Amino acid sequence: MNSPFFDSRYIKDNIIYGLLASLGFAIPTWIYLAKANFYNGYLLIVGSIIFVTIIIIHTIRLTQKAAANQIDESILMASFMPVFMGVVLSIIFCLMLCFMYIPGFMTGHSSETFLINSPEGMNPKNTGIVMEIFLPATIVDLGVGIFVAVLIPIIMKVDK
Repeated sequence: MNSPFFDSRYIKDNIIYGLLASLGFAIPTWIYLAKANFYNGYLLIVGSIIFVTIIIIHTIRLTQKAAANQIDESILMASFMPVFMGVVLSIIFCLMLCFMYIPGFMTGHSSETFLINSPEGMNPKNTGIVMEIFLPATIVDLGVGIFVAVLIPIIMKVDK
């Protein structure tokens, strides 16, 4: 098959870029959890920006490798794969970080608020911090990643 979705070198690229994108989100999350300060919430947005930047780089390289008339469903599917892989790996990495840094993460029996300077009712039973980390890891990264994975091959299409 000549589809980049099934080509082994594109699958290897998808795995590499999916892993890089998930690490691009997980490293700022790690810094955020290590500092445990509510005012450092911008690090989660920085992680999403790094995630999307890596997806953009992958999609541009994939589109340039494809033939001039091959911008079709196969390129779109091949550009979706690192987005899905990156989101799943980001969730796994963030879950491991939450287990390491948040006391009583799964039980919700932490005696005090985990984050410094957080609002009073933000963290009952760790729900606030979980939503603050996993919402960008899933909704933001998936939505923006799919958006750029669709938009870039259309923009770079040679025969308009």
